[in-house]
Amino acid sequence: MSVVTPIPRPTEVARSGSRTTAQGTLSVLRSPEARELLVHPEIVGLEFVRLMQVAAQTVLSYVTRAWESADYSLACAVVPLRGGAAYAPPSPSPSNLNIVTVDDAQSHGWVAKMPGSTQRVILGDTLATGETATSIIETIKDQSGAELKEIIIHGCFAIEGVTRVLERVSELYPDTQVQAIAYEAAFRLPSPGLQATNLAFGHQDFLRGSTWESAEYQWERGLRPGLLLEKCAIYDAGDRIFEERLHRELRERHGDYIAQLDHDELVAECLERSAVVVGLEACEDARDSLLLSLREDE
Repeated sequence: MSVVTPIPRPTEVARSGSRTTAQGTLSVLRSPEARELLVHPEIVGLEFVRLMQVAAQTVLSYVTRAWESADYSLACAVVPLRGGAAYAPPSPSPSNLNIVTVDDAQSHGWVAKMPGSTQRVILGDTLATGETATSIIETIKDQSGAELKEIIIHGCFAIEGVTRVLERVSELYPDTQVQAIAYEAAFRLPSPGLQATNLAFGHQDFLRGSTWESAEYQWERGLRPGLLLEKCAIYDAGDRIFEERLHRELRERHGDYIAQLDHDELVAECLERSAVVVGLEACEDARDSLLLSLREDE
């Protein structure tokens, strides 16, 4: 069963010695389809798209259940292309729901396709730093003239990225209802200045030690010990859809790196990636499991 569960506390992040509270509601989508994507990084191509779109439809059904049917014509689903396209509302979505694709978040041409009557924006994307989503919301504010009553952001999130987006949205639209819905968990990005040679890999390095996660996801990832050492919690959606070979090569290079770690390095890698203290035996089991899964995926 798919359920969206609000997190009963604000998102807080430390910044320059102070604490900043983001505005809006952060929730977790508990979805078998989203969970399958996260615990099976070998899933690629059309199957990846299918599972992601089922999760996206769950979000759409959840956020629109209180709307009148006519309200769909006042809503706009904004779809960043490539990886973000997987979050597009699938068919059959409401026929009068406006869907606008963003070819380039830095270009403003797409915003002209938004109806001036738009009151609700639904944005699905993978948020690492949150730069793309922030740029899209800023463009809507500057270029569209739409008076938004509600903004829904959904997808796979790093806590740093979704916090940045929520903070910026609250500045641009202080009186607008904002919901951020994370698929199964809010992940982490690598620590600033991290020296480990294989960790810092930009948006393709969501660490699995999460701020919040569903109980179902926590259980299912626990059944796959190799996930303790997997390169990324989600990987780049564009690669998983359009560049399957590149996705597999990235996982294989990471497996080569993990295979040559000594005992201390292996334990350190498990700790950084999972934020869980585990013993050497568990780390070695995780390494064996990861390398076995990579061999099976060849």
